[in-house]
Amino acid sequence: MSSRPFCRKCLMEGISEEALLEKIKAYLDALPADQKTDDGQYQVRLSLCETCPQLENGLCRLCGCFVLYRAGKRDAHCPDVKPKW
Repeated sequence: MSSRPFCRKCLMEGISEEALLEKIKAYLDALPADQKTDDGQYQVRLSLCETCPQLENGLCRLCGCFVLYRAGKRDAHCPDVKPKW
């Protein structure tokens, strides 16, 4: 096994945007309620991410996460030096 980190974007090649969004929704739906960000805060987080220059094709260039996943977890935070949320 290689010690190189995997590229999340490359892992998603060949998967339609619709399929990706379904997977994200399923992941967020499966989170226990005490780990989920409430809907209002989730939308605020996504709005802040949308204005960030580090966002590229739904991925955070600072940490490599899908922002839709990260924003959905209550205890997650923005990885920027000056976090946006």
